[in-house]
Amino acid sequence: MAKTFTPIIHKIIPASPPHPDETSYKISIGYEDWGKPQPVLVTKIQMVYQGQVSGRRAPSFPVLDTSNSDFELIVITMKEIVDEAKKTILFRLVGDDKK
Repeated sequence: MAKTFTPIIHKIIPASPPHPDETSYKISIGYEDWGKPQPVLVTKIQMVYQGQVSGRRAPSFPVLDTSNSDFELIVITMKEIVDEAKKTILFRLVGDDKK
């Protein structure tokens, strides 16, 4: 299978139970092939099981009666990654395409 997503920045967040042990979320910003002349800069959340990205499994977030749920941590981490990307020349060059 062809690789369609190339992460530039990523962070790994451990998943809470009832996810199996060694399960985490990979939160990334990178380029994805959408079949256009140029790849598109996107954010992506992927499930990771025992260190391997599960490319075709959509992320799911348990609804827990606790603070700092998986979903809340992912939202915070996604904002951190986007803010970090905004500081790089990579993000500025992509944004220049809209002018």
